[in-house]
Amino acid sequence: MRSLSFVAKGLHHESALIRFITYHSIIFVAGVSVMGMNVTFCSARYNFTTSDFTPGVVNMNRLIQQYCRRVMSESCERLCQFILDLI
Repeated sequence: MRSLSFVAKGLHHESALIRFITYHSIIFVAGVSVMGMNVTFCSARYNFTTSDFTPGVVNMNRLIQQYCRRVMSESCERLCQFILDLI
């Protein structure tokens, strides 16, 4: 999530140079750059496309919530609720 936020900030930065570097890292050298590999990994894990992420169409909070619902078992959900109740 932090790496996606970092990349999103780079894509919408006021500096044209930072926007260019971020965009280039994601689109053209994704297999070589750390930013590109992180976005590729996150897109596979959270089920979104890089082309949706680049213009800012992807809602990252909703993606994380959907991912957690998919992978969380019922017993894990009960445990999390118990811990939240303790707090």
